[in-house]
Amino acid sequence: MFRFVLKKMINNRLMVGCLLAGFILAVAMVASIPLYTSGILQRLLKSDLESYQTKTRSFPGNYLVAANVRYLDEDERLPAYINLKSNLFAELIPQIPIPVLSVSEEVTIDSYEIAPAVRREADPKSRYITLSALEDMEEHIEILQGRYPSPEITDGTIEVIVTEKFLQENNLYPGEVCTVETRMNEPFTKAVIIGVFTFRDFTDTYWEIGVNSTAMYCDFSFFTGQIVNKQRHLLTSARWNIALDYHRLTLENIGTMTSVLETHHRLANRYRHFLSIDFKAEPILIDYTKREKQLRLILWIVNIPVLILIFFYLFMISHQILTNEQNEIAVLKSRGKSSLQVLTGYVIESLIISGIALIAGPPMGFAICRIMGASNGFLEFVRRAALPVAFNADAYLYSGLTLVFLIAVIVVPVIFRARMSIVELQLKKSGGEKPPLWKRYFIDVLILGIAGYGIFRYQSQENIMEITGASGIDIGIDPLLFLASTFFILGTGLLFLRLFPVIVGVVHHVGKKRWSPLMYAALLEVGRAGEKGQFLMLFLIFSIAIGICNANMARTLNRNIEDQVRYAIGADLTLQPVWAQDITSQEARKNRNAPSFVPEEEVEGISAAVHFREPSFFPYTQIEGTEKVTKVFTKTSGKALVGNDLITNVTVMGIVPHEFGEVAWFRNDLLPYHINNYLNLLADSPQAILVSENFGRLYKCREGDTISITWGDQDYLQGTIYAFVDYWPTYNPHSRTTFNTLPSLVVANLEYLQNRLSLEPYQIWLRKKDGAPDETVYTDIEQRKLEIRQMDSISQELIRRKNDPLLKGINGALTQGFILIMFVCAIGFLIYWMLSLRSRILQFGIVRAIGLTRREVMTMIVLEQLLMSGSAIFMGIVIGGIASRLFVPFLQLVFSSRTQVPPFAVIASRADYIKIYAIVGIILGTGLFLLRYFVRRLKIGRALKLGED
Repeated sequence: MFRFVLKKMINNRLMVGCLLAGFILAVAMVASIPLYTSGILQRLLKSDLESYQTKTRSFPGNYLVAANVRYLDEDERLPAYINLKSNLFAELIPQIPIPVLSVSEEVTIDSYEIAPAVRREADPKSRYITLSALEDMEEHIEILQGRYPSPEITDGTIEVIVTEKFLQENNLYPGEVCTVETRMNEPFTKAVIIGVFTFRDFTDTYWEIGVNSTAMYCDFSFFTGQIVNKQRHLLTSARWNIALDYHRLTLENIGTMTSVLETHHRLANRYRHFLSIDFKAEPILIDYTKREKQLRLILWIVNIPVLILIFFYLFMISHQILTNEQNEIAVLKSRGKSSLQVLTGYVIESLIISGIALIAGPPMGFAICRIMGASNGFLEFVRRAALPVAFNADAYLYSGLTLVFLIAVIVVPVIFRARMSIVELQLKKSGGEKPPLWKRYFIDVLILGIAGYGIFRYQSQENIMEITGASGIDIGIDPLLFLASTFFILGTGLLFLRLFPVIVGVVHHVGKKRWSPLMYAALLEVGRAGEKGQFLMLFLIFSIAIGICNANMARTLNRNIEDQVRYAIGADLTLQPVWAQDITSQEARKNRNAPSFVPEEEVEGISAAVHFREPSFFPYTQIEGTEKVTKVFTKTSGKALVGNDLITNVTVMGIVPHEFGEVAWFRNDLLPYHINNYLNLLADSPQAILVSENFGRLYKCREGDTISITWGDQDYLQGTIYAFVDYWPTYNPHSRTTFNTLPSLVVANLEYLQNRLSLEPYQIWLRKKDGAPDETVYTDIEQRKLEIRQMDSISQELIRRKNDPLLKGINGALTQGFILIMFVCAIGFLIYWMLSLRSRILQFGIVRAIGLTRREVMTMIVLEQLLMSGSAIFMGIVIGGIASRLFVPFLQLVFSSRTQVPPFAVIASRADYIKIYAIVGIILGTGLFLLRYFVRRLKIGRALKLGED
């Protein structure tokens, strides 16, 4: 049997090769999902931890166990400390699944009042200190003065070392002897500062435990042996800092780490009166778990349609193979072969193909992941470090399950076909084809109903998110929502196929007296194409529609993130120059430490009235790489008076209208009219004021009402409300103030504000020249020696956002999905037509024999392609566009509705459609070339010898 199967596979190598290619592609795609997911999630985890360390300058692997025993009975303090220490090293630390870099222990006695033994102060200050000891401290410090303390007490005097900060804060000196006010018969009454120390290595994880600036440090063995153990009532606290190698946190052990933390927290809660446990990276792990759910959800959203498409492809190819081999199966049955023997042959063939696919598929999936890791955007690639992708059990598990499913796809139809003898097969052919199952039971209508329910569920969840401000992850997402687009495309495609024969019939009837014989033959063939032709059409519709959805999903996601960044910053570059302040308060001038003229950042905390000195604006207009510059004043603590209502925490924005319109970024669909119309109102009337929509709604303002604004202790400035705006550059109408109220915005002419209210610092907004890099602007600012307190750049923020592993993962998955969809579409289309035409050799021989030329045969096939494939491609583009409008907004479910400023908008890129059209054109062109080559090689005599059709 095995030899027979191999011989059959060799003889039928073209179709077996097509099937093998599909198996390998399916396994590679399925294997790439866990590989890519684990790789991008590992990068996400590493990025989060490293970002935490960069921002906080704190080691995220710091695991702190603290025992505060001061409130225990004196006899219980030392036993509690010893018991906790033994359990910590015997049970708790071994449970942690990542390596321990270092352990530092601190034991403390507090609090003591000390004073210099030799009085040198007229009015001695109170000095309260703690006595502490750090294990292995001498290996991690550098003695700046003096030496390390000795492990003994001499005449009631203990030796200690301190930091320079301790000496400065307590006005003490190295070598000075201090008296210690004791309370419980301590064995010491004095302490001598025998040395001053600092850290040997400031990056040493040992020092994550920190140094108490009020502590004097003794030798650890002496402190624990001679003081703590013998005077057990003195102990007040102990701390252990376990520095963990957070780089060894992986997807495989993060679950174990989380469960260990839960166990340790339960222990700490049981002994909460004296025990506490804190792991610095725990909030990161909690946030990571949420982001992991987001990423996994989005990756499956993207990959499920691709997997369905690959299974469509394999089903189409296997169905074509079985159709071509149906006569052979019937002959074998008629010659005495049992159904089990026939089935066994196909099982062996499937296992051989699956074995090869299992060997070749996962490495191909690995290569796909490495390439997709370089994605910087949708269909954009850059050179960067490869993803930390490694083979894992999930990849092979998914591959194995996929192969089991694919084997079933091939073998199950054989069970039904293996029961037919040659006589039964001929009777079935003569009886005609029955309508497929989905037509008889209106499955297309059912699938569309499910898609409609998905839209209804989305609207319900969107309303909940609008009210609560939660994200879809927080409230739980119905998985059906993200399959709704697939159901819609599939259902609409099936509905079109139900109507397609009717459409062909109408076209045939309308022009039956005018159609040429070739057109008539093409219409007849398309109308009789049956299940095989309709499956090809469904395959094309589904693949092209999913490709368009993926492209629009990627563009929408990336464009909305870009819009959020541009809207939040307002312009290409925003600068906050350094302003100086002139102190005018007589009380402040009496303060000798406060000069009459100080920089802005140094005047904080001085009780004085100040006036700002405006820096020269001209140098900013000459910065290289910029073409437009404007001033923008923003005051978030403004006040407004409308009628008898006084409104606080109003954001007042002052702008130069014509300059603002040339510099600021704003999306045109955010206001009823173009933003320039509103700027014209401000330019035409100096007293014109724009007010946010929520402000007008809450305080019942109307256009033409008078409004007074101010900030600080100044007089009010009056203006007239000319218009209301829902959105304005940098203004977020959904954010909340410190009093949990919606923010209010007032926009006025900057010159009008400066002429009537005090002059205060404003920002400078710049628009760069096309193609000018930020480095050019930065260099020129540095050369001009312009003092800048803060600088925000849209391009730099976009780079930061694009480097976010979450966005990288989404872009990589969407790019991978789009490429695979187009590839499968092209290969599936070409293979189908090659196999289909091969099965029609006799028909082509007949039409050639009755007088049709090769050109006419080719014309007939081209017309068939245009009628069948062309209509399917056109409907795929239409359905993909509709599905994008309906279902791409579902992406909002994985984000909070309140953060969508400006509002979420579905974006379709013309460039993506051009790429799709180009790919489709290449597919059709390649198909026509192969068909022409096939027809040219057709020999009438050999075709006619094949026998009866």
